[in-house]
Amino acid sequence: MMIKRRFVRVAEILRCYLGIKDPEEIQSHLLWNENEYGPLRSNKEIEHAAACLKTLGLPVGHDWPKAWDRHKIFSHIIRHISLNSPILDAGCGRLGGHLLFYLKKYGYKELFGCDIVSYNVSLGSIKLSRQDITSTNFPDNKFACISSISVVEHGVDILSFFNEMNRILKPGGALLLSTDYWCEPVDTKGIYPYAGKHQMKVFTPLDIQELYKVANKAGFLSLGKTSLDCGEPVVEWEGRKFTFILCGWIKASS
Repeated sequence: MMIKRRFVRVAEILRCYLGIKDPEEIQSHLLWNENEYGPLRSNKEIEHAAACLKTLGLPVGHDWPKAWDRHKIFSHIIRHISLNSPILDAGCGRLGGHLLFYLKKYGYKELFGCDIVSYNVSLGSIKLSRQDITSTNFPDNKFACISSISVVEHGVDILSFFNEMNRILKPGGALLLSTDYWCEPVDTKGIYPYAGKHQMKVFTPLDIQELYKVANKAGFLSLGKTSLDCGEPVVEWEGRKFTFILCGWIKASS
């Protein structure tokens, strides 16, 4: 019954915004197994995600591979999170990431973004603030869902991050995180993305296992099985080839 109710709400959203009525067509735009988290494995997965976003009337952006994790996180939110629930994009950039504007277009009313380089500005239902994501001024138990897309690899203190996300998430709230990943160590010595002070990091399977241990210590439970198997290295940065991985947790009820 729960799955049926979720699908009915998704169908209502898509009918309202796109005029899509066929249930199979609706499902095709949001299809992925939510019990399985893990790496981006091929360009076909990126192409599928980008096609779904375009059909949904959402911009893919210039960073083509990021369509993959944006689409997955967007799909999770509109399936599970109500339009009035507060949502945070932690590490959203200066003017908010694509995800916040996707959600705004689809009627979400309580959207927040924060970043150490963000402007302090309100953009309709989106409220941005300049904050360290490991130490924010948000109240306890505020958010129903938090996303963090390609952020933790930029020198974020992992334990402080998970402790803070646990503090500001509601019990039962979801934390959805993507980061750079490859099955073998990638030499990133001397590479500092965006002229920052932190050296580029590509997580390995051991790093991801440690990430889950730290998350568990901070009070999170895994949302589903996380595969660590690699496919194709579909992402390239400064001559290094790797991929992305999507991880998901739920805040344990107190």
